[in-house]
Order: sequence, then C-alpha cells, then structure tokens
Amino acid sequence: GEAQHESEMVLFDCVEMVTESMLIMWLSHSSTLRLTVLEKVNKEANWKRLVDFIRRYGAGLFTQQFLQLSNVRAILHQGAIVWLDKAKNESELQDLRLFDELDQALPRQQAVRHLTLILEAIYENYNEYRDYNTTTTQSDRGELLFTLLDFLRLRGRYDRVCWNLRPVIWGHEILVRDQQNTVARMWRRSLTERVGPEADKYLQELEQLRKDYSMQMSSIGRRLEGRFAHQMQIDRLRSLVGPAMENPHSRKSTRMFELLHHETQAFCRATAGVGVDLPAWLAALENEVQQHLLPLRLRDKAHNHTIYNPIPLPIAELREQLEQLPRRHRD
Repeated sequence: GEAQHESEMVLFDCVEMVTESMLIMWLSHSSTLRLTVLEKVNKEANWKRLVDFIRRYGAGLFTQQFLQLSNVRAILHQGAIVWLDKAKNESELQDLRLFDELDQALPRQQAVRHLTLILEAIYENYNEYRDYNTTTTQSDRGELLFTLLDFLRLRGRYDRVCWNLRPVIWGHEILVRDQQNTVARMWRRSLTERVGPEADKYLQELEQLRKDYSMQMSSIGRRLEGRFAHQMQIDRLRSLVGPAMENPHSRKSTRMFELLHHETQAFCRATAGVGVDLPAWLAALENEVQQHLLPLRLRDKAHNHTIYNPIPLPIAELREQLEQLPRRHRD
C-alpha cells in the first residue's frame, strides 16, 4: 500500500545517504591501491614503450612454452634480472635479439622492468591468457603479445570502476540479505541509470579492440558485459538460497527455489568457462548452501550483520544525523 511504498522510499534514501558518505572514505582509500600491474602502463607513453619492447624482442621469446604458468612463476620468483643472466648462456636462447642487444641498444634495467611487468600481467590473468592461447592465432607470435595486454588494460580500467563502486554493492547486499527486494530492485535500477553511459563506453572500447586485433577474448567480453552490476546479480542469487532451503515443503520455499532455478539458468547461458576455475557465481552459490547447512553457531560471521542490539531512533532524528554525514559531490 501507500504506507509501505513510503517506508521503502525512506529506507532507500537512508541507505543512499550512508553509502554516499562511505564513498568518500572508500575512494580515498582506493587511490592508494594498485589493482593490477597493468595500471603502470595506463599512460600512453608508458604503454607505447612496452609495445615497442614486445614488437622488437617478443618473437621467439614469448612462446607458449615460455609462458607456461610454472615457468612464469619460476622467473618471477628468482627475479627477471637473475633469469637474464642464466638464459643468456642457454644455446636455444642465444640467437634471440633480446640477448644480441642486451646491455647495448637495450639497457638491462629496461629489459628487467618490461619483462617483469609482462610476466606479472600474465601471472595475475592466467585464465585470460589461456583464452588467448586457445582461441587466437596471435598467440603463436610472441611479438603480438601486446594485443592480449591491451585487452587486459581495458579490463583493468573496468575493474577499477567496479572497485570504486564497492560501497554501492555492499548497500545492495545488505538489502537483499534482509529480503528488502523492492528497495534492492530500486537500488539496482538507480545504479544502472547512473553508470549506464560509462558501461556503454567500455563496451565500445571492447568492440574497437576486437576490430583492431581481429580477436574476440570472450572471457574479457563477458566481464564487461556485466555493466558494473554483475556482483549485485550474484548477491541477489545468493539471497534466494536461504529462503529456498528454509522449509522445502512450504509454498514460499518452493517458490523461492523455482525463482533461484530460473535465475541460475540465465547465469548458465551467459557463462562459458575458460580453463578449470569455477565461475564466481557458482562458487558463491556453493558457499551459500554450505553456510546454511552448518549449525547457526558455526556460520560465517560475515553473514551476521548485527554486532550488538540496535538502538531504535525516530526516523526524523535518523535522517537528521545522516544529513550531517560528509557527502560526495555528484557529477
């Protein structure tokens, strides 16, 4: 009824005010963190130097054998500078241009810096490397490895926006956990309206890279197609598990299970695996089921948001306090 609608609007406004305040602290904190090594080459001048290095020295070096996970891990563990000293004397590598020009046209520190960045990028994105390795012809040519890194740079910029939106995602998670489904739906719609143009921009850049390099990179495409709302969809899915398991013979639980089944079908259609890792949404569902199978006292504390008994406040006083919180200026 009208009273319920008004109550939901008040809840939406209050959560929004808290979230806006949290964003100030979160964005300040986030600016000190590096999410991916490829953020080092977001500036075009740095990127151009890396591309030039790969074009000049990548042939015969960045082979599928060289980029096996065990080899990448071993080189990073000992350090690229140590590997260069050892590899320079290996017969199968001596003819590489890298070693012909090392310490002459190519300063050693520059080679170490580029090699380390490339290998760290492959290591932290190995699923995407496997996608590149199994679905593209470019992967046979080491001097074209920068094409994969360019896709990963785009994915990194997208993930930075997702990271900055974490307080918004947490607000939604709390709403769905408390079964405030109408307000959660309003929350998702609000986010979609705010970030829709930004999501479109990333998808346009993705299509341009696909056109420029003649490769699809579906693993990265699916990520960007989430349009910054993928985690909210997973959290909504998780919120259905508890009610569906509560009483399997009740009409409510049956209805929730049917809804859960319907929603998971949509995830199945949108997710095709690369490699052997479990999709994030399926891992989240499995964890949720396991949590609900445990006795209450053993369940993950993260699922229990009540640290101490809340103190009720009149809504007018609560809103007055929330209005005094520092707020982020909207664009």
